[in-house]
Amino acid sequence: MSLLKRIFTPEEFTGWHMAGVMGLFFGTIISVNLFLAFSASSSWTGLVVANTYVESQKFNSRAAEFQHQAELGWRAAPEYADGVFSVALTDASGRAIEPVEVEVKLGRPVHEGDDRRLQLRQAGGGRFEIETLLGAGIWEADLSVSDAGAVRWSRIFRFEVKG
Repeated sequence: MSLLKRIFTPEEFTGWHMAGVMGLFFGTIISVNLFLAFSASSSWTGLVVANTYVESQKFNSRAAEFQHQAELGWRAAPEYADGVFSVALTDASGRAIEPVEVEVKLGRPVHEGDDRRLQLRQAGGGRFEIETLLGAGIWEADLSVSDAGAVRWSRIFRFEVKG
């Protein structure tokens, strides 16, 4: 019997064939589900606050705090270049803001694995900086400006690091 004739000649479909088809079908579905479950558990948890009820009780005071910060008119210009994260702080009239303490929490918007909290050092002229290596992609900087330990101003900025 020639090879072509053997390939195209239908054979009897047995229970073993059906078991193989079912095994491949459900094996594919289970494999995809396991991959998706692993991907979901190794990325962002989705947790924004630990207790939403407690945070909701702080809403009015936080709104008043943000209103006060907006009235200050301060501006920040974050920048990342050559392994240095820096931010220039100016007040409403464009003058440099110093001396203050500046802390930043750098991280990816939807992945906590790269989060880091850094204390920036003064570089003069209202500029604060720190050396840190950031991979390519979108980053989020949660900036806090404090004076004698009390947070006076905070903002969250998103920026992109080119690859």
